[in-house]
Order: sequence, then C-alpha cells, then structure tokens
Amino acid sequence: MHHLIDSHLQQKAILYEKKKDVLNILRLLISGTYLFAFYISGLSHSVSGMAATYTMPLAIILYILFLTPLTIILFPISFWRDYVIEKRFGLSSQSFKSWFFDQVKSFILGFILGYPLILLLFFLFTHTPRCWWIFGVLGMFLFQLVITILFPVLIFPIFFKQKPIQDEELIQRINMLMDSAHMRIEGIYFFNLSSKTKKENAVLAGLWKTRRVLLADTLLKNRNIEEIIVVLAHEIGHHLKRHICKLSLLGTAASFILFFAVNKVMILFPGFPENFQETLSLFPLFILISGILSFPIKMIINAYARLKEREADFVAIELTKNKDAFIGLMAGLANSNLLVAYPKKLKIILSYSHPSIGQRIELAR
Repeated sequence: MHHLIDSHLQQKAILYEKKKDVLNILRLLISGTYLFAFYISGLSHSVSGMAATYTMPLAIILYILFLTPLTIILFPISFWRDYVIEKRFGLSSQSFKSWFFDQVKSFILGFILGYPLILLLFFLFTHTPRCWWIFGVLGMFLFQLVITILFPVLIFPIFFKQKPIQDEELIQRINMLMDSAHMRIEGIYFFNLSSKTKKENAVLAGLWKTRRVLLADTLLKNRNIEEIIVVLAHEIGHHLKRHICKLSLLGTAASFILFFAVNKVMILFPGFPENFQETLSLFPLFILISGILSFPIKMIINAYARLKEREADFVAIELTKNKDAFIGLMAGLANSNLLVAYPKKLKIILSYSHPSIGQRIELAR
C-alpha cells in the first residue's frame, strides 16, 4: 500500500464497499423477483387487457402505474444505501429533507426522459416488428446524443449550482494547459457538491458548445493547484483521445447486440411484438431479460472504459510532467471518497469502469 493512502481509512472503505454491494445485489434480486412475479401471476395480463382499451400513450402510462409499487418496495433499500450508510461513514452532508427531495426530482426526471423511450419502443414493436431493435437502437443513440449535449446546461443544474471559477492563478494555469493541448471548451466551472457529500469529483460534460469542465467545490478545497491541474489534464486526455465518441460508438454497437439477443428470446412468446396487448403484458419480462443479458455486455464496456481511463492518465502525466501530483491526487481521492485502493481483480472485472487507485498509482510510478 502506498504510504499516502491511510490504512485505517482503507479498512473503512472495504466495509463501506461491501455494504453497498450487498444492498445493490438485494435491490437487483427484489426487482427481478417482482417483475417475474408480476408476469407469472397473471396480473400483468389482466392489467394490460384493461390498459389496452385506451390509446397507446395512455395505455402505457396506466400500465406503468401498476409497476410503481416496485419503487415503493425499493425505497427502504435506497434510503439505507444512499442516506443512512453515507451518514454512518461520514460522507453525507445532506439532511433527510434534501435527500428525499433529490429522490423525488430523480423520479420525475426519470419518467420525463424514460416515458418517450418506452413509447417509441412500443410504436416500433407494432409498426416495425421485424426490425424494431434496429430502429430502437438508432432512436436511443439520438436520444443519448441530445442528453449528452443538454446535460450540463439543463439536467445538471437541477441538482447542483455551478459557477465559473474565479481564482486568477488557477485560471491562468488552466489556460496554459488548454493551450498546450490545443483544446477549446465552453468554460470551467465549480459546483456545490459539498451541499450533498464530502466526496470529491470532476467531470468533462457536454459536447461542442456545451462542453465544459465541472469541478466539485470539495475538490477545489482539499486539493492543491498542482493536483487540480492533473485532474484537468486527465479530462483533456479524454478529449484528445476522443474517448467520448469511441465509448458512444461502442455503446451503440453493444445496444445492437443486446436488442438483437432480447428480440430472439422475446419472439418465443406468442404475440410479441406485433400484438400490442400481449407485448404490454410481456413488458416485465422484456425488462428482466434485458437486464440479465446486459450484464456481460456491461462488463465488456467497462473493460474498454478502463483502458480509456488509463490512456487519459498517461496524457495527464505527460502534459503536467508531474507524476507526484498525480499520485497525491489518487491517494487523496482514495482517502476522501473511501475508495478501495487495492480491490480484488475479480471485483475490478465485474464492476469497475475505472482502474483501481492502486493500479493508477503504479502506472504513475
């Protein structure tokens, strides 16, 4: 273990990760059981028969209402995972009222964004039954593109306030870094992550005229200027290597494979996808099968993402010529965010989209 990583905090991080993992697995098992039971009990058939008497848009809304009890059933797990555990491990700075309000906003936003996609799917099921999965992936790609563009200016502000950075020395260093990489972005902002958590974070968000770097106020408070420059150099690495585009293309290809596989399974059930009522009745199975088949695909995408993160780390070290700052940043993030620095290899393969902190420090060394 690197000497900058707090061994006591690592023991705490291991326990923190285990508790999160148990609750995530429990959440998946309950969701899968509920969806399967909803279908196999005949309740799905009854509800779809009643809903199908209305026009498609209203029928889908009515059917979804009968799936909302799952959200209520999962609420205690979400509360324990995202609020209680965060409080117990000293990471959360939110009141229950603030946390609950965020959950409500997330639920509403999820419906606003998700319902048009579900409506599109059912339209394709009934109007292009032989190739719904092709048009479905294309529709999702366009939807994802729009969301990526609008995320920093419309969606992110729903949860966080963001303002341009005012530190003149930091701005000067950032501009020098941007010039050295021949890169132009819309701006560099900080956001009030401290209103919700003590963790540190940074992200390169948006595309074209909305592309901006977002730095958490906790990061600016706890990291020195050299470490902050390393963060930005890493994000520049993603831009120079066109990682967003590459990951988007890989995700689209993976979606084609997933939807093709799901279609092959679903057509074994009579009525799918031409018959609207039967397809509506089969929707819980559609979600369940999609989730099961997406797991190995997600592992492949995560493996590719880890390679791209490694490339961005290389760029960060090359641009800054400061491997010590990079190592200090990684160790600092492990301590402040309770990240397991040296997880088991199988855990990395199964769920990590980034190399472990230990791997990233070894790369720098």
